[in-house]
This record gives sequence, C-alpha cells and structure tokens, in this order.
Amino acid sequence: MTDTAMDIWLDSAGYDKETLLHLKERLINELRVPSEQAEVLVNGNSHRIKRSCSREDSERLAMQFSTWGIDLRIEPSSLGKPAPLTSAQTSQDKIALTLAPHGDTIPNLAGEKTAPTIKTDHLHLAD
Repeated sequence: MTDTAMDIWLDSAGYDKETLLHLKERLINELRVPSEQAEVLVNGNSHRIKRSCSREDSERLAMQFSTWGIDLRIEPSSLGKPAPLTSAQTSQDKIALTLAPHGDTIPNLAGEKTAPTIKTDHLHLAD
C-alpha cells in the first residue's frame, strides 16, 4: 500500500498574541522563514504550511511545532494519490453506478416514465 501524501495546516486563530509572537520568532530564527511570510502565518487565519509531504515528514514537523506549544492540522493532500479501494468498495461502486435499462422507471420518481423538463434558457454560447 502506498503512503498517502499529507498537507500540513497551521490554524493560528486559537492562540494568544504572546504565543503567536514566540511562534513568529521561531519561524524566523529556526526555520529561516522570511519575516513577512512569518507575519502572514500568525495572522489568525488558517494556512497550509506544507503541501503533499510524506506522513513521516508531517509527523516530524508536527512534533517540532508541538514542542513550541503549537498544534498543526494534518490532512490527506488533495494532490496525493487516493488510497486503493478494497474489493468490497469496488463491488459496491459497480452496483451503485449501473444504469437502468432504457425505458425503465426511475426508482426515486415512483412510476414516472417521462424525463423531467430541464430549463436551459439561462445558458448561452460564449463568443
């Protein structure tokens, strides 16, 4: 099984000004982050500080920040490869994605055989 790529987020909204000031100093002095960028990272918003890294790297960085009193949020990367499907998921997806035979009733429309009317008057072709 392949390792899923991870994104690391810093959510600075939950910390007081003193903690954020110390964090900013550590970012500048220990991680060599430019002062302008460090200022943005501690502005109270959520920022992705590392994209698509290995689980080991994300855990290492989270450990370093935790020694500073900061918790990082680690999530699977949107750029990472998805985890392989299990055979149960694959067979379930095949069932969920099958098409009804032509002319068959649509299950959630209880016996209606006519397709719903779709309004397209708001659509136009680009020049």
